[in-house]
Amino acid sequence: MTQINDVTNGQLFVDLTFRDGAYTIAGQHLSGSPFGNEYSYKFAIPASATSQFATSLGTDAEGIPAAWAAQVQQIASRGEREWLMSHGVLFSFHSY
Repeated sequence: MTQINDVTNGQLFVDLTFRDGAYTIAGQHLSGSPFGNEYSYKFAIPASATSQFATSLGTDAEGIPAAWAAQVQQIASRGEREWLMSHGVLFSFHSY
């Protein structure tokens, strides 16, 4: 399952992917990034943190995709890393 959200009118895209019990949030800034013309990153949320991720979104595990879709603009405008950390969701980070 992949859910793609254009959160800033063509400047930032944030995808939520579910595979093997774990979620990945992948973002891509197409321009205007402080890191140059394009910047991509991923937050990997392990299966062991799915319950906390769901709770942080105000839902259960089944409701994560819908809750994410409803809140992604607010979360991305704050910063996904900040949001995950403030809710105690375990993740690893990769940028490229």
